[in-house]
Amino acid sequence: MKPEDSRKYYLRVECNNPFKMNFIYQKLEISVKDQITPTLTPSTLEVNDGTSVTLTCSAPAPCPSHPPTLTWTPGLGVTQETLRENQDKTKVKTSVLTFTATQRHHGQEISCTAVYNQQDGSTESSVSRLTADVSCPQCTDSVSMPQTINVLSGSCVTIPCSFDVQDTFRSYLDETCKAVWKTELDVVVFDSSNPQSPKKGNLIGDLTKKDCTTTLNNMKPEDSNKYYLRVECDNPFKLNFIDQKLEISVEDQITPTLTPSTLKVNDGTSVTLTCSAPAPCPSHPPTLTWTPVLGVTQETLQENPDKTKVKTSVLNFTATQRHHGQEISCTAVYNKQDGSTESSVSRLTADVSYPPQSTTVSVSPPGPVPEGSTVTLTCSSTANPAVRDYTWYTAQGGQETVMGTGHVLHIQASKVSVPFFCEAENDLGAGRSTISQIDVQYPPKHTTVSVSPSGPVPEDSTVTLTCSSTANPAVRDYTWYTAQGGQETVMGTGHVLHIQASKVSVPFFCEAENDLGAGRSTISQIDVQYPPKHTTVSVSPSGPVPEDSTVTLTCNSTANPAVRDYTWYTAQGGQETVMGTGHVLHIQASKVSVPFFCEAENDLGAGRSNIRQIDVQFVPKILPSSDCTKTADQLNCSCETVGNPAPTLQWYLDGLPVNHSDKFAISSESLNDTGLRIIITVNQPQWRDLSTLLCRSSNSLGSVTQRFHFYSLESPTSAKSHDSVMLIVFITTVVALLVLVCALLLVIRAQKIHYNALKSTVAMSQLETTTAGEGNEVPNTEAEDSIYANTSRPTSANLPNSGANNEEGPTESSEKKNEEGANVIYSSVNWKTKSKKKRESTVDMDQPGGSYLEEERCMVEVTRKNILSNALEVGSLYDNMGPRNVNKEAECEYAQVTFKNKSDRHK
Repeated sequence: MKPEDSRKYYLRVECNNPFKMNFIYQKLEISVKDQITPTLTPSTLEVNDGTSVTLTCSAPAPCPSHPPTLTWTPGLGVTQETLRENQDKTKVKTSVLTFTATQRHHGQEISCTAVYNQQDGSTESSVSRLTADVSCPQCTDSVSMPQTINVLSGSCVTIPCSFDVQDTFRSYLDETCKAVWKTELDVVVFDSSNPQSPKKGNLIGDLTKKDCTTTLNNMKPEDSNKYYLRVECDNPFKLNFIDQKLEISVEDQITPTLTPSTLKVNDGTSVTLTCSAPAPCPSHPPTLTWTPVLGVTQETLQENPDKTKVKTSVLNFTATQRHHGQEISCTAVYNKQDGSTESSVSRLTADVSYPPQSTTVSVSPPGPVPEGSTVTLTCSSTANPAVRDYTWYTAQGGQETVMGTGHVLHIQASKVSVPFFCEAENDLGAGRSTISQIDVQYPPKHTTVSVSPSGPVPEDSTVTLTCSSTANPAVRDYTWYTAQGGQETVMGTGHVLHIQASKVSVPFFCEAENDLGAGRSTISQIDVQYPPKHTTVSVSPSGPVPEDSTVTLTCNSTANPAVRDYTWYTAQGGQETVMGTGHVLHIQASKVSVPFFCEAENDLGAGRSNIRQIDVQFVPKILPSSDCTKTADQLNCSCETVGNPAPTLQWYLDGLPVNHSDKFAISSESLNDTGLRIIITVNQPQWRDLSTLLCRSSNSLGSVTQRFHFYSLESPTSAKSHDSVMLIVFITTVVALLVLVCALLLVIRAQKIHYNALKSTVAMSQLETTTAGEGNEVPNTEAEDSIYANTSRPTSANLPNSGANNEEGPTESSEKKNEEGANVIYSSVNWKTKSKKKRESTVDMDQPGGSYLEEERCMVEVTRKNILSNALEVGSLYDNMGPRNVNKEAECEYAQVTFKNKSDRHK
């Protein structure tokens, strides 16, 4: 508040609603003054000696946050301060002084000083005073004065003095009275009535009022002595106050007093220092100066209880760490009566306790250091009391971790490559240094790879690879490598690499390098997805295999995601046929003798292997396409065979090999890798016996033979006429047989007789298989088809006849059936077929120790290849044709057919 703010005020209340009111009828008057004087209660003090006195000093406290400070002078007794509230709710600061009045208090000035702290930091003080009037009815003659006064040489001294006499003598105290000051040797020093006194001075007091205060000027050291007072009046009253003496000490220097004499406080404490210097000459009080200027000072001239004067200066400041150890001095400068000055100083040293301040870290050596070296860290701090503990911390990622303790820390540089600081602690608290970091140099480490996008990626997409590493000095080069099969191949350079995903489908890593070395990341691999590729087939066993063995086929393929399905196909003639599924396929070798491949499939597509073929080995086979054709002058026989390993073919006649000559023209040609055809041409076949013509095919696994039989050879003309007759006979026979079959079925159903229908089949040739080193023939339960042709009329000369081992006639059942039937021509057929046992027991007379399959085929002139016909002849055309003997050495299997006519049947 400023003086211009002094006026009357009223209150207005406004709300954010319709309520708005002025309290204009009640006004407050504010008076802003430069000084507020405290009030003393009571305002005067007249008491008898020995009375208990209570004085109250009160000062308004309009600003409760800055109440005034009340001080009593002199300090006469106990004081008590309170901040009270008036009835109008204003605040008032009060200080109550309680003491017992005595004669020595008589005439003493008692003051109360109010000191206000203004908001700008300055202070303002004001004083209220009263003079004590203490009566002593029972007192005898006495004087009141200090016992000792220190005086500065060349300065004056004012002796505060009061006396009392018996009441009977008070009436003698008049204007004629004088004060005489004598030494203890009764030497007059000063006479108030004599201007020529040895010591110049003045009687300041009024003797009529029992006030004997005197000033002596220009005191010298030789004036140091004990003095007493004598009061003389021009009447009977003359009194020496010899029992009460004053000792005056004249000194060349008077030193001020500091209160307190020592300063030991905590940081932040509010400190009040008082510098007091005697003022024996009130007209020339000393000037007090504080050094250094720490805060606000306030000087006053106070009166001691013995009524001597003292100059005081009060210094107020807040102690901080910077004040610790600082010398604080108060200088008193006295002005002498001759105009010169004399100064003296009192000092104290501030002992301010504070927690550690100005904490710093020093590093040795200071420059860049290798991470394997040792550095010395020193933590320095100012503190009072001294630092008790030093602790070192790393500070990284918001985390603080203790790394050591002690004022000096020897540590490996690598452990302080991260930011760090030290903390100093004493009993009052702790102080931290700023964050420091050592330039620790090291090769790249913690090298890592990040991939974007991070999930599975198609092989044709682009990925971004980022290589990160911590290093000092910074990484100079980044290099990317693939790592496969123990080989490392550079695939790119740079901190960030944009690359096609297919190029990093194999394991890879990055290498970061600086001037000190290199660091590598761990092996990474991208989940690059692609359809199956590099699809291959492996076969076990891998070499040639027998056709009846089992092989294991394995389909291998690289794919991501993994192969879901494996499918196996044969590939022949442009056709693909599924032959199985699965990663591994166990299959009979004969089923994969043709080209094949596998197909691997996942969610992204499929991949096929190359065409493979297994080397399936098997015993030669003579193909059914082997046949003979005849012209008038030539017979051409073709023998075709297959086998693996590739077979060889040889013609045999009468058990002897037939080679190319003028009689036999032999040629051969390859059908494929495993097939062969051999052709024999016989000139003028009618002149030759070709009944033992045999074709033999063999390889390392075995052999097989096929025999060709010829019953008769006629001219082409007779053959053609015979064919016409045969056609007519064949048609007639078929019709007759149909009628016969229907009749037989009716008879069988009627008589419920179980007979087997007669099968009439004429066999013109049979196949025979023989194996070298085998035994006797055994009938085979599995019948083989015989391919034959009959284009000439059979005669008894060329029909086969059963030998001793092979003769079989018509069965009894067939005879009976024909006897009971109609007039028909019938045939009796007895079949011999080969069995496995037979194959095992057949002996090849021509090839001891070897094995081959011998097949016989009866061929007659121009035959229709591979046509099965029934040879049934009407009885009028053929007469009881009996079978002829078959050469046993030929070991030919045959069918025996007997033709009978109607007349023979009735016989």
